[in-house]
Amino acid sequence: MKETTLHIIGMSCGHCIEKIENVLKESGAEGEVKLGRATFRYDENRVSLEEVKAAIEDLGYDIA
Repeated sequence: MKETTLHIIGMSCGHCIEKIENVLKESGAEGEVKLGRATFRYDENRVSLEEVKAAIEDLGYDIA
């Protein structure tokens, strides 16, 4: 398992946090999401970091 922190631009409320948490769960990642930041662990054999980033960006957020 790898751990990383992403700085996410465009999050403004609890609903934003929930959307990011759902994307992480769907990808098999687990961790903590706060406004503007997600710290999580993921299995490189299941999903790549680029795939997780793309899923977050598909929701309309930018990764710093």
